[in-house]
Amino acid sequence: MSNDLTKNNGHHELYPEMKQGIIYALAAYIIWGLAPIYFKILESVPAEQIVGFRIIFSLFFMILLVTSYKGWKNLRAIFKTPKKFFWLFLASHLIGVNWFIFIWAVNNHHVLDTSLGYFINPLINIVIGTLFLKEKLRKMQWIAVGITFCAVGYQVWQFHAIPFIALSLAITFSIYGVVKKKIAIDAQTSMLIETFMLLPAAMILFFFVIDDIAAVVNSYSLGFIFTLALSGIITTVPLIFFSAAASKIPFSYLGFFQYIGPSMGFILAITLFEEDLSPSRFITFALIWFALALIILDSLKSTKKR
Repeated sequence: MSNDLTKNNGHHELYPEMKQGIIYALAAYIIWGLAPIYFKILESVPAEQIVGFRIIFSLFFMILLVTSYKGWKNLRAIFKTPKKFFWLFLASHLIGVNWFIFIWAVNNHHVLDTSLGYFINPLINIVIGTLFLKEKLRKMQWIAVGITFCAVGYQVWQFHAIPFIALSLAITFSIYGVVKKKIAIDAQTSMLIETFMLLPAAMILFFFVIDDIAAVVNSYSLGFIFTLALSGIITTVPLIFFSAAASKIPFSYLGFFQYIGPSMGFILAITLFEEDLSPSRFITFALIWFALALIILDSLKSTKKR
């Protein structure tokens, strides 16, 4: 009898979990959408310094978080499968490169380019899924991918340059997502290992790239160092929210939330940061938005059929 009641009332039990998942997804993408404001505050700090501090403070934050959750036992499973270390090494350096490009772009008045990159990201995911995961594209998806290539080609034709920032952000984050999917480790354990693997990169930045790191730190006020320390929270918290959301709502639904971040970045770029949205650049965005609209319609149609 109890099993029948569970089946009959399953939607009542699932609804609170769906609601929690939606809240987690919104929190993750809103934090990512507001991230340019935070890094604009640190505009006077070179990108390599911010990345170095971001790695250090992220590692400290993850150690505290994993300790509070008593999650150290999860590391045992990783040690039993050394092959995963290679994928974690690759994932950590992909996200490290992504961080650097994003921070440099924000601090050098290219927030519109970062927005374009994360708008392109879902479409790059489709291409990578086809090439490496042997996923088959539906007709609407092929059209969307074709429009994306037209948008990038138009950008190259108009500005006589490849949109390096947008494409590199989209590609590194897409490959990072594929690698993370292959690893299949919980977010806290994965983030702890990834930030630890980036520690040598932080040391290289501090001791070989940045001149006299001690003098640099001494030149910062205590309040400014605290602001830098927040990079650890801003890095890890949205990823944990994202992981929690993914466990509570269908992945197809989660995909609709990923447009929040770049949309917020686009609005911030043309309003708060007063970046120039030329007609040529607007056409590029319009083509990408049209491609995304096709993807959304196709996803809704596919979900309805299922």
